[in-house]
Amino acid sequence: MQRAELERRLDNVRIPFIRLPVWHRIKFLRKDPVTDKNSTADSIHCRPSQIQKRGILPGRFDTALVNDGTGEDTGVEGSGLLIILASRPRLIYSLLGYHICRVRVVFSLPKNSLSVLFNPGIEAHEHLAYVQWFSPLSNPDPNHGLYKVSPKKNTDGSFVCSIIPVANIRRSVHLFPRFGQFAPKEWTSTNVLDSCNTFFVNSFTDRHLYRILY
Repeated sequence: MQRAELERRLDNVRIPFIRLPVWHRIKFLRKDPVTDKNSTADSIHCRPSQIQKRGILPGRFDTALVNDGTGEDTGVEGSGLLIILASRPRLIYSLLGYHICRVRVVFSLPKNSLSVLFNPGIEAHEHLAYVQWFSPLSNPDPNHGLYKVSPKKNTDGSFVCSIIPVANIRRSVHLFPRFGQFAPKEWTSTNVLDSCNTFFVNSFTDRHLYRILY
């Protein structure tokens, strides 16, 4: 479908609701083989700022590793083509099957609205996530082997965003800011993802992530 045709169709879409159920955390559970009890093995936060008695609690929007369905369980090389429709009609291509994003909100569509938003025969996912994309994973640094990524933006400076199934989110991921010769004093843990333009993907946070990226 051409961009002009897609924009024309979007102009005629009627949103049949004024509020949505949202969640502020994605949990990945792990079952203990001995006790058979579940525990949180990993989590992704997407929580806006909150006003509390002691002041404002800053928002937290974590970064995540997304598998479009073609990424292998081990290693990112030689995977399939990732095609994701952005908020502005645009396509993002990656030959690795994995991509880095920042999760802004997790939500669900009311069931009575699905017949209005989707054509017959299309199965809608129960939980969706609105995410901001980083540049594709390609050409790891020859010295330390880490992938370098940057926030992906449109020509007007706005972030490239998409709505994707939560099921495509594989796990959380940690990004190292590229500091350069000096680390800016104004960078903090709450604003560095908004202030820094280049990051390295930390492949060594745990064995699971290392197995995926290598």
